[in-house]
Amino acid sequence: MYYKLFLLAAIICLTNENLLAQQIINTSVYRHINNDGYFRFSYENDFFSATDEYYTQGIDAELTLPQMDKLFVNKLLLHPNYSTTIFGLGLQHNGFTPSSISSDDILYNDRPFAAVLIAKSFAITTDTTHKQRFSTTLYFGIIGQAAGAKEMQEFIHDKLNNITPHGWQYQINNDLALNYQVQYDKQIVSYKDILSLIGGGGGSIGTINTNLTTNVTFMFGHINNPYSGQSPSLKKWSIYSYCNTDVKYVLYNASLQGGITANSNPYVLSASEITRSIASFRYGIRVSYGRIFLEYFKAWQTREFEKGKPHSYGGIQIATAL
Repeated sequence: MYYKLFLLAAIICLTNENLLAQQIINTSVYRHINNDGYFRFSYENDFFSATDEYYTQGIDAELTLPQMDKLFVNKLLLHPNYSTTIFGLGLQHNGFTPSSISSDDILYNDRPFAAVLIAKSFAITTDTTHKQRFSTTLYFGIIGQAAGAKEMQEFIHDKLNNITPHGWQYQINNDLALNYQVQYDKQIVSYKDILSLIGGGGGSIGTINTNLTTNVTFMFGHINNPYSGQSPSLKKWSIYSYCNTDVKYVLYNASLQGGITANSNPYVLSASEITRSIASFRYGIRVSYGRIFLEYFKAWQTREFEKGKPHSYGGIQIATAL
C-alpha cells in the first residue's frame, strides 16, 4: 500500500506543470520526523511571494521504511554508526526559466531554461547522546529536454488559458544528472523542547552542482525534537517556528552552465558569470498531531549569477508517519 502511495505521488510529479525549482532538501534538521517510516510530499512555488521568474514551481515525493536498509542503492550511502538511521527513496523534478517566458529569442545575460528529473536515495542518522546528525543523499537522473518540462508547462498553461510559454527551444540539452551530498548538524544550545540553536555544514559534488555550505538554524515553540530518537505517539503534538540561514560557495551549477558532456547548448552562462557566494534565508512554521506533519515556509536568496537579482519563493509540505 505504501509503495502505491509513493508511486501515485511520483506520477503527479511527472504530470504536473513545469517544475521550476531549487533543489528541495528534506534532510534539514528543522524538517525532522521522529519515525523510521513516513511518506512526505512537498510543493514549492514563487506565487507565494508574488513573483514569476527563476524558481516557479517544485514538487518532491519521498518514502522511508525500515526495510529500505536492505536495498543495494542505500548501501552506497556512507554514514557514521549513530543511534538511529532512517533510509528512504524519493523523486524530484527541478527546473529553471529566465525572467520572462514571453520571448522567442534568447534572453542573454539572463537565466537559461533548464529542467532536472532525479531519483534519490538518502540516509539520515542521528546521535541522540551527543545531539548530532549526519545525512547522505545520492541523486541520479537527467537534465535537459527528456525531463519533459516544456511539454508540461505548455499543457498546463493551455488548460488554464494562460499565455503560451516561449523560449523552451533554447533549454539546456540532455545530460547525465548524478550527485552525492552530505550534511552534518550539531545542536549548540537548547532549552527543553522549547528552543534550539543548531549549526551545521555540508557539501555536494557531481554533475548537477558542486558546492560547500554552512548553516545556522533556530527553532522556537513546542518542538518536535530532532535528537530525541523517539517515535511519535498518536496523541503527541508539536507546533514551532524556525528560521534557517545558510551561505553556499558554488563551484559548479549545471542549470546555469550546462551539463558536463553536452557542448552544443543553445545558451548557457560562463563560469565567470556565476555568483560564487550565495546566501539564503528561510522561515516557516511546522505543526504536527499524531502521525500528521504540516509545514508552510517562505524563502529568500541572493542572486545566482552576476546579471541576476535576488529571488523569493514559498512552499507547503505534508507528511504522515507510517
